[in-house]
Amino acid sequence: PLKNTTEVLFATIRDPVDRFVSAFNWRAALLCKPDDARETHTGDPYLPVKFPERYCLTVSKEARTIHGKYGSDVNLLAEALCPPEDLRLTAEAPHGYDEAVRDSAQIGHAKYTLENWMAMLITTDGS
Repeated sequence: PLKNTTEVLFATIRDPVDRFVSAFNWRAALLCKPDDARETHTGDPYLPVKFPERYCLTVSKEARTIHGKYGSDVNLLAEALCPPEDLRLTAEAPHGYDEAVRDSAQIGHAKYTLENWMAMLITTDGS
């Protein structure tokens, strides 16, 4: 139930695959690559969001995962997220399923479910 029943809630739900791809690509665009020519920000954390062509974020663990481990390619992570019986470890998908699940949980925006975003509107006692 909603916390405030006098308000109406209208929620749109994106395709989860589209949302995952979008989140990965957005973070890949914002995070600094090892050889990035863009400036790193030291003050306003929103500079990379406002001007991604000029600034980048230095969130190193997430950047290493996206740019290093998966080569900025969302398909490599998606393939690694396939259940182990459906996909062998190959040169195209060299990372294991369990590792890929942990990696995907590090990616900003992709790590949160719709339930996480909507939790503030829902009561915990069921009333």
